[in-house]
Amino acid sequence: MKARLGLSFGFLLDASKHTMRKTLASLFVVSLATQGCSLSAKEAVELAIEGDKARGANLDDAISKYDQATQIDPTNTLIHDKLLNALKKKEDWAKLVQAASRAEKADPTRASAFYMHGFAARQLAEKGGGPAQWSDAREPLEQAFAKDPNLADAEFDLAEVLLNLDDETGALKAYTKAIETNPENTTYYGFLAVLYRELGYNDLAEKVVRAGLPAVKAGDKASFTLHSLLGDLMDKKSDKAAALSEFGLAKQACGECTDPLKGEHIAFFNLGRLQVATGDTTAGLGNLKKFNKLVCKSAMGLRYKNQCEAGREIATKGGGSVD
Repeated sequence: MKARLGLSFGFLLDASKHTMRKTLASLFVVSLATQGCSLSAKEAVELAIEGDKARGANLDDAISKYDQATQIDPTNTLIHDKLLNALKKKEDWAKLVQAASRAEKADPTRASAFYMHGFAARQLAEKGGGPAQWSDAREPLEQAFAKDPNLADAEFDLAEVLLNLDDETGALKAYTKAIETNPENTTYYGFLAVLYRELGYNDLAEKVVRAGLPAVKAGDKASFTLHSLLGDLMDKKSDKAAALSEFGLAKQACGECTDPLKGEHIAFFNLGRLQVATGDTTAGLGNLKKFNKLVCKSAMGLRYKNQCEAGREIATKGGGSVD
């Protein structure tokens, strides 16, 4: 009996030792895996730090470091953000779409990754893309705002996308949502007002502009746009005095008004034609001459052909010349 018990206890002891060895082996493997993950995470952070140091002098090198880091540790969302921001700065839209897609997989709740994806896709579409390219930008922008309802820029960019997909109703809603989300961003008001005006809803366009003007601060670039729009809307209502006042404020907002990218030079035409029409001929002719010199005699003349011809006609009727 003792022998049998001894055999039994011996067997159990051997089995216990075997189980313990397996457990220790498993723990060792887990430890190695954990250590490996830890080392990978550390290596990724070190690469990201190298990228931070290189960013100022060599953006391409920084992008390479960030990209390597995200490959080593795909779970580090902060490093993904560094890569996305660097690619945005470089304006490498195709690679930004790819990198943002990876960042979305790393953290499907991260609204900023979806926004970057949509923003980059929009930039690619603006460089000559058709409906398919514009559609590529739509879903990530919708996802971005759904994940972060405070991300007004996502709604604004979505409005631009929808407008290019001939969905004016959707664009109106998205522009409006952007304003409701961030009423302090005065840029949004101008885009919504222009769309209302183009669709023939001048009263609604005027309401939008008047709602945006109180938010305009000194030096705000939107001041020129909103006052110009309101001047045009007042002119359409045959309120010359109000139109003249608004065009004057627009001219005041843009100062020298010589930046063609912002369309500031139109201030000289808008103000000049109304000054002549209301009897301030000398000042009006002066502004029309400036418009003729800056625009009509430059490469922009063809683009503003109608205004150039109108300016000459107005000047002639006023007893002067734009030359």
